[in-house]
Amino acid sequence: MQRPIASLPIAAKTSIPGSPDWVGIGANAVWISNAGADSLARIDPSTNDVAKIVPVGRRPCSGLAVGFGAVWSPSCTDKRLDRVSEQSSTLELHIPTTVGDSEGGIAAGEGAVWMVADRHGKLLRVDPALNKIAGSVKLADGSFVPVVGAGEVWISSTERNLVSRVDSAALNVIAEIPVGPAPRFMACTESDGCSIRVTEQFRGSTPRATRSSPLSTLACPAGAAIFRSDRGLSGLP
Repeated sequence: MQRPIASLPIAAKTSIPGSPDWVGIGANAVWISNAGADSLARIDPSTNDVAKIVPVGRRPCSGLAVGFGAVWSPSCTDKRLDRVSEQSSTLELHIPTTVGDSEGGIAAGEGAVWMVADRHGKLLRVDPALNKIAGSVKLADGSFVPVVGAGEVWISSTERNLVSRVDSAALNVIAEIPVGPAPRFMACTESDGCSIRVTEQFRGSTPRATRSSPLSTLACPAGAAIFRSDRGLSGLP
């Protein structure tokens, strides 16, 4: 089922000058990356105001992840992963690494932070206790967006039209699951196992248009399932 964003009531508006982009949700704040200002904005949900602007690496990109007491922000220009303290709202440190794609993603969970470092599917496991890269695994080319659920990591490959299922502990690929054309962004809910909704993207006349495929469930072990949404067409501003 689809519900147009325009039909949802607006509870509040918060102005963030620049190029606000990626969103991360923490326990007490909403975080917005700003590629135009090389910063993260911390929004207080109780007042809907910007509580602090945190300078980070140039051109923050490829998502935001919140976990392990920190906000994790990749920098495409400086080729690094920044760690910002949730408590103090300050940049604590950065970890040198390349970033696979500016429209990729990053995830926190199962004891690590996960991101893809290149266009050939090199998935990194970042240890948040040691603040360093603690391992990697080779995925299909064009894998960019990880999500965590059901004790594992799931990564879409836009080029190969599949989702890889990775054992987060052993750090190996358990399965490669075919999906519709050009999968990219995913969402995981764990109310009943792990249901993953895959958004398929294509280049059309509408900027950042998305196309979804017929609803189907692909059987996965450990009570997990991957879902693709009903056929339709929607444009993202």
